[in-house]
Amino acid sequence: MTSLIANLLQVALALVLSVQTNPALTKEQKLDALASASHAVQLAALALDPLQPIVVNNYGYADLGQNDLQNAELRDLDGQVIRLRAGGYSYPDGRQAKLMENLTSFGDLNRDNADDAVLIIKMNGGGRADKYLAAAVLNGNGVTRAGGSAELKEAVSIQSHHVEAAEFQIYYDRQDGGSVFQRFKLKGGALAEI
Repeated sequence: MTSLIANLLQVALALVLSVQTNPALTKEQKLDALASASHAVQLAALALDPLQPIVVNNYGYADLGQNDLQNAELRDLDGQVIRLRAGGYSYPDGRQAKLMENLTSFGDLNRDNADDAVLIIKMNGGGRADKYLAAAVLNGNGVTRAGGSAELKEAVSIQSHHVEAAEFQIYYDRQDGGSVFQRFKLKGGALAEI
């Protein structure tokens, strides 16, 4: 077990050093390398806790658990990657991001045979009106990765939501009494309305 953890940490270090020492890498390549380094460290942390069960689905991929989602990395509407802690995140300007726990959808968004998740996040505070966003959390074999996010149009009461055929679909009521049906798909790392 110790050699596995050491190997994972060596991979993470090599990736970080490659970003620092290779000026020929594009910004996207650097971000991918740093995300992979982060995943290697997360896997090493999982290996340190032998009591934490890893549930494997029929495809041989680890499923995301509630703890994974309450502490997931996600991309907000500004493109900033934030990490939830116990289902929430506080911005320096006073805004709050809160996971709406009973509104999580599971399904394969990126066609890798692993169930990903779409979280509904309520954004409020900081002198801004409340907003709701759908945030994709990708499953890297039981390790979360930030996917894209998209704003929901004045969501007040969500009627249904699910992932089907690599699409996130949601139906909800607005404040003015009207209803909205939206469909989203991952495109270039972003959650785009289709």
